[in-house]
Amino acid sequence: MEKAKISDTQLFILMVLFELGSALLVPLAMRAKQDAWLAILIGMLCSFLFFLIYHKLYSYYPELLPTEYMQKILGKVLGTLLAFIYVV
Repeated sequence: MEKAKISDTQLFILMVLFELGSALLVPLAMRAKQDAWLAILIGMLCSFLFFLIYHKLYSYYPELLPTEYMQKILGKVLGTLLAFIYVV
């Protein structure tokens, strides 16, 4: 089976679109009331931080999937557990 890969730009676009879609659809802003923009901004900043981490890991391990390099970095047991949580 062929392994599909996406570029770092595609990953960034997917994460931004997910964040924008989630901010519009999920009623997180209902509890924040007038500070809803702040909740969305914090969410986008966290997403950007995750993007930077994913990009750096991808540059170190371009031939491996995220679930594979989790096992390589954290060991077999902890890496498998974290990979399972990541997939779910």
